[in-house]
Amino acid sequence: MHVEFQIVLLSVLAMIGIVGMPAYVFWWFWKKSGDALKEKKQH
Repeated sequence: MHVEFQIVLLSVLAMIGIVGMPAYVFWWFWKKSGDALKEKKQH
């Protein structure tokens, strides 16, 4: 394995982690709040 390839791979993984984690958390909260609103409308 080349060192350059490892650096690129790590930087790509870091970018996915930095961008992906908040996006996933935001999506999870949005989905949870959406389910709560649906339950309120039904009752």
